[in-house]
Amino acid sequence: MKKSNTIITNHSKSEDQMDQRMPKGSKGIEESKSFGDGTQEGSITRRQFVVGAGTALAGGAIGIVGGSLLPSGDVAIAGTTKKWNKETDVIVVGGGAAGIFGALSASEAGDQVLLLEKEPIPYLSSSAICGGSVAAARTSVQKEAGIEDRPGLFYKDIMEEGEYTNDKNLVKVFTENSWKTIEWFRKKGLKFVLRAYPGFSLDRLHYAGTGRQFVDILLKEIKAKNVPIYYETPAKRIVIEYSTGRVLGIEAEKAGKKILIKARKAVLITTGGFGGNKDMIDRFLIPFKGAIVGSSPGATGTGLLMGMKATGSVTHLSYGAVYAYGFVTKPDTRRGLMHRGYDLASVFGGILINKNGKRFVKEETSPTSVAWALTSQPEHTVYVISDRVMWEEFMARPVFPVIGWTKEQVLEEAEKEKYFINKADTLEELARKAGLNQKDLKKTISNYNSYVAKGHDPEFGRDKKHLRKKIVAPPFYSLKGLPIVMVTCGGLKVNERLQVLDPYLVPIPGLYAAGEVVGGLHGTRYIGGDGFAAALCLGRIAGKNAASEKSEA
Repeated sequence: MKKSNTIITNHSKSEDQMDQRMPKGSKGIEESKSFGDGTQEGSITRRQFVVGAGTALAGGAIGIVGGSLLPSGDVAIAGTTKKWNKETDVIVVGGGAAGIFGALSASEAGDQVLLLEKEPIPYLSSSAICGGSVAAARTSVQKEAGIEDRPGLFYKDIMEEGEYTNDKNLVKVFTENSWKTIEWFRKKGLKFVLRAYPGFSLDRLHYAGTGRQFVDILLKEIKAKNVPIYYETPAKRIVIEYSTGRVLGIEAEKAGKKILIKARKAVLITTGGFGGNKDMIDRFLIPFKGAIVGSSPGATGTGLLMGMKATGSVTHLSYGAVYAYGFVTKPDTRRGLMHRGYDLASVFGGILINKNGKRFVKEETSPTSVAWALTSQPEHTVYVISDRVMWEEFMARPVFPVIGWTKEQVLEEAEKEKYFINKADTLEELARKAGLNQKDLKKTISNYNSYVAKGHDPEFGRDKKHLRKKIVAPPFYSLKGLPIVMVTCGGLKVNERLQVLDPYLVPIPGLYAAGEVVGGLHGTRYIGGDGFAAALCLGRIAGKNAASEKSEA
């Protein structure tokens, strides 16, 4: 067989075998003997290859595909020469919001696009099941509400929450373009309601229902552009040319058979994060090891691992959008749901206490920052305490109190008290039901009511606009919360064009990424609405940039 420099990076089931084994340049790509541990006779690791590639190339030991060592349209894989099953300009891997918008954007630029999705339907992604809140600045919705917002202020809020560890260029691209997402969807008929949210300095969260509504609109648009979507077609490997590092395409699996798809221009990875993979949560999110799994079951981190195998750099893997307000529904798999008790506290006047019945954090603190505070609290648990008046106002708004439940289900929970809500006519009874310190709970409520009367919170400096209601009207409610992983903040490192960077921070030719698989945007802390907004905004930009690549056909 003739020598070639085209390989497919392996995505093995073992996450610990991170070294890609590659053929020696002197032998080309050939069948090699397996030693049973992933090592092959006559192979070198990618790390060794990076060190020695220059010497090998200089000695002429590695052939070049462009030199016609392979017949046109062929690709060498582990000693075999196979035909590409299909060719297209841009391959998008992952059918969530970032992927669909990216595919649509590339198609609108005039490219032939193919979208690969491992699930059988488009409604199992994190985007489709999310709460549907989109953070954006300088939108027409804000202007109509008399709110003067600026991208610079949005940038400042994200950087402050992320403790200034964020990728500044990525934050800049996102905040300066976020308004375009809202305007695009408004033209498609979505109606937005503005919401306040802890971590934002003004009302910036645009709510229009669940994420599925956004996905439905995108699917309609992509269908009109005749962009094919291959469902139940998981990507398995990224095909690269290792003399140049250029991405050539994707090896996927369809109906149990491997298929090779060539990307004449680029591959865009939009496979989401790893928040649905409890093993990766425990491996990377060390401070929250054992946390409730709240992301889509499809958020298994496969795209991240494939990108790493293709020499992609990673960043912020130890950080995630871990909210303080989760509850377990399936103990055997650690899966659960998240309630919006943070709104009951920060907006409607409730308070946050720990297991001992004491306040420990300012109520306007973002849900992810509260989760960090829980790492030093008894049993890592928060309780939202409110009275009937606050509860009724909380339930009357159009936003679902639990992501994934209807309001009827929440009301049923308030009566049955099965998962996370306790209700009682007295504080003593509430403490008993919720397992709180009765004496300290009563003292905490008494002190807080006095702060409301005085208009000043000497303990945590609560904002005056939220320090306006005493907790006095029975029945009283307690909403229990535990850390739950909803979004992962770490992922592939990209530049401002959404090109994936190698360990030397040089763009990998032909490889782009967007959505939750990208790391660095949120820094160490996440503000709600930023993830879904970034998937939409940056997915659209990545698709356009991928389409601008020079064709390698």
